[in-house]
Amino acid sequence: LESDEEFHDASDKMNNDSRSDDRKSNSSHTGSVCEEADRALFDAEIVTPSAASVQYNAGSRPLVPRVDHQSVAKRRRTRIPDRPQVSLNLWSIMRNCIGKELSKIPMPVNFNEPLSVLQRISEDLEYSYLLDMAADCSDSLEQMCYIAAYAVSSYSTTGNRTTKPFNPLLGETFECDRMADLGWKSLAEQVSHHPPITAHHADGRKWTVHQDFTMTSRFRGKYLSVIPIGYSHVQFRGQKNIYSFKKVTTTVHNIIVGKLWIDNHGEMVIDNHATGDKCFLKFHPYSYFSREIPRKVTGLVKNSKGKVEWIIQGTWDKSLDMLRVIKDNDNKGEKSVFETGPPLRMWTVNPPYPNCEKMYYFTKLAVELNEPEVGVAPTDSRLRPDQRKAQHEPTGAVIHMFTGEYWEKKKLGDWSICPNIF
Repeated sequence: LESDEEFHDASDKMNNDSRSDDRKSNSSHTGSVCEEADRALFDAEIVTPSAASVQYNAGSRPLVPRVDHQSVAKRRRTRIPDRPQVSLNLWSIMRNCIGKELSKIPMPVNFNEPLSVLQRISEDLEYSYLLDMAADCSDSLEQMCYIAAYAVSSYSTTGNRTTKPFNPLLGETFECDRMADLGWKSLAEQVSHHPPITAHHADGRKWTVHQDFTMTSRFRGKYLSVIPIGYSHVQFRGQKNIYSFKKVTTTVHNIIVGKLWIDNHGEMVIDNHATGDKCFLKFHPYSYFSREIPRKVTGLVKNSKGKVEWIIQGTWDKSLDMLRVIKDNDNKGEKSVFETGPPLRMWTVNPPYPNCEKMYYFTKLAVELNEPEVGVAPTDSRLRPDQRKAQHEPTGAVIHMFTGEYWEKKKLGDWSICPNIF
């Protein structure tokens, strides 16, 4: 079975060499990167009202989507079979692959989770309510903040999911119609095999998302980096605003020894092509020597004139806040100081799904993705026999299944499939 080269998820620690190398890689592959002046603003001092004088404001919009449960189309499954406990040495397989393109390297199916890349990409929509909230914003700069939260939220599942998805076949599709309960429907298709490229389109009630997803990979022995290529686009119905951004680098650490862990790092620029507004996000790389919280994300939203209007701060695995800039003391040659209003919580990660540690650390949505559906296309990922079999625990015994072709080939006198062994 040919496996996909991308480890879409992982996280933990970095030595000095990998940190500096990863940063160089990200700036060269992540598309639009921050100007030096913008990078300096990431280190600006943020001054907010004290807790004694201002009560925390979680914002006026609901933090969870409102669902009309009477319209829910079907009852979804709540678990999948536990992940088989199979001990494999990843380094023994990958040690001869240093410097190679990993999409062309066969890997044991035991390294996979029972989802395809198409289904993993569909998981970007897990917090689609952020797009619903963005659609209701009358101010484009506030809307930009929610687009940033949506972009960050797509990494929230990567912290513990060190398994890799199945590599899709050319022409493979995956549909996910959750309009009845979640307010969106999605379609992904594998449009190229080498290089692997996925086209993804999703429609919500007030928005449209589409992306062309491919990536390049770097394997240097101790770590594996996946650098996404291609833009994600967001557009709202009845509005002129069109947003685009590129994803940041994901790195899997401890390939040789130790527990696998994943870090997401790099810079992301979100453009509003209608207004000229920009959002600059920085996914801070893990450092043994930093006193900052791990998995930190900081950002700033600028209007078309370059003035900072909002500050964004949080982590990619827990929550994200937005703070309106009240006063900007941007002293030339000195550290900038932004005086802000109280933080407004845009996004909080969902609690871990019950028993997720036994089920590849899947979220509720991930558990539901490979559930059989009636009426899907014959190319749908749910119908892949290898992926479905991987979802069930093996007995450990090696068996061979009869294909049923032998007697038919003998009847026709067609032995073309037989190897020349004598």
